[in-house]
Amino acid sequence: MDTAAQRAQAASTPSPASPGQPRPAILVGGMTANAGGKEAFILSAFHLLRDRYQVTFLIDRPTIAHQDELVAAGARIVRVPSRREHPLAFLREVRATVRQGRFHAVWLHQTVVNTLEPLVLARLAGVPVRILHSHSSANMSGRLSGILHRLQRPLVRLCANRRYACSAEAAQWMFGRASWTFVPNVFHAAAFSFDAERRASMRAALGLAPSTTAIIHVARLGPAKNHVFDLGIMSELRRMGVDAQLLLCGDGPYRDDLVQRVERAGLSDCVTFLGARSDVPDLLHAADAMILPSTFEGLPYTALEAQAAGLPLLMSQAVSASARVGGTVEVLDLAEGPGPWAQRIAALAACGAPRGGNAVEGSPFDAAVAGPRFAELLDEGTATS
Repeated sequence: MDTAAQRAQAASTPSPASPGQPRPAILVGGMTANAGGKEAFILSAFHLLRDRYQVTFLIDRPTIAHQDELVAAGARIVRVPSRREHPLAFLREVRATVRQGRFHAVWLHQTVVNTLEPLVLARLAGVPVRILHSHSSANMSGRLSGILHRLQRPLVRLCANRRYACSAEAAQWMFGRASWTFVPNVFHAAAFSFDAERRASMRAALGLAPSTTAIIHVARLGPAKNHVFDLGIMSELRRMGVDAQLLLCGDGPYRDDLVQRVERAGLSDCVTFLGARSDVPDLLHAADAMILPSTFEGLPYTALEAQAAGLPLLMSQAVSASARVGGTVEVLDLAEGPGPWAQRIAALAACGAPRGGNAVEGSPFDAAVAGPRFAELLDEGTATS
């Protein structure tokens, strides 16, 4: 791992290097310890670009999601002091990193505009490609982040000459009316293609009877994902006499509160907390429907993964319309309450929750076909401002 005193010295060039020549250097910011959608995108982008570029991750925390995989695949990591705890030292070390790294691009991934320092310093250092990438459509980080977002959003044009977003909603949230470029949330879709044997194996491991309708919600246990609404759906299904099991895949700050709510609602026998899992494709195969009753989203990976697995998906109107890529998707209004959601799940259960094909394979969201497109995102000649 590189430290602030051991900077990447890779030369910056405007196009991918030929064999035997140094690769252009990219500095990536915004990776956190949470293995969420933003982090999944960064990991996928890294794997698409690592043969053409030398990628360095700028972090101000002890560790980041997927760190072992990134380092094993050739990524460099530069750790700087915590921005929150040591703001001046953070600025000093980021400035040194940017100036000494001779970077072709600085790519900053954010859900709110709460820090622009790497891009400001990149502009001052003459870095040709300076990207701000929006991964959310609302503030998930507290009141202070919301204040910083409102104050700093007008400054984006001054330091970023690329504005990327996972959806129109995410672009509006971060860039307002400024021009932007849609960058799809890519992943290897083939890994999610339905397999009946994997379904049977996982259902047996989860203790699911053949007659049980398994409903899955893959998301961090946080406020935006609206897991309390899930419990309303389960209560309605119980009232209707539907044999259903809710699988909550993910972890987060609301776990303890949700466990207590499940117990108070008398739903402990039909709600399973799976925690953070690495076998999401198998879990999707085991399920009969996915629900996403989010109160806001950018463009969630889980919506795409469900469609890759051929899984019927019920999502709220807050989820970007861009998430519909050809699978079995229904959009329901949260304001109408959990009743209509339960009714649709009951209807799916009655017809055996039929499976579709892999709607994502070969689409712009499929990492298998996204390589050339991602190389273009770092082309010096395609600035948006």
